[in-house]
Amino acid sequence: MPSYDEALVRRAFEGTNAVKHLAVLRHTLLEEIISSLAKWSLDLSPDNVVQRECEAARFLFDKGCRTFAERHIRKALAIAVDNELPVRVLEVCALQRRLYTDESKHLRTILERELRAVTMIHELHEAQRAAMDLDVNIVAAIRAVPELHRSHSREWCDVS
Repeated sequence: MPSYDEALVRRAFEGTNAVKHLAVLRHTLLEEIISSLAKWSLDLSPDNVVQRECEAARFLFDKGCRTFAERHIRKALAIAVDNELPVRVLEVCALQRRLYTDESKHLRTILERELRAVTMIHELHEAQRAAMDLDVNIVAAIRAVPELHRSHSREWCDVS
């Protein structure tokens, strides 16, 4: 796929009013493309919205629109944090690390956010394991006292 060549575009529009506004036109076109892609997918779950925002940020970053990519990253991060989606938070953090390669202030914040997301994933895993253990214990307890269970069932059903 050919990449965007600004010099070639400027030469093509030389002598027109559009040449003065190429940056704005480019931004508008990219936003329209991203908006069209977002409307194409009808799933509006927070997880998918974060994923689409990340894809838009990657697209804009690859096209050299860092400022606009940052806007989509901030939106994706806010949605991921508000909806407690730690895996998506990690994905957004990876994008931020790609964007802020040399800025230690941002890197520290990103790493702290990643640590919170990993901790949340660990706690979720522990809670799921505890729930599975509880289910196993309940089943074992029910199997251990089948006679008691049956006798109580007859007692409550007997209406004579």
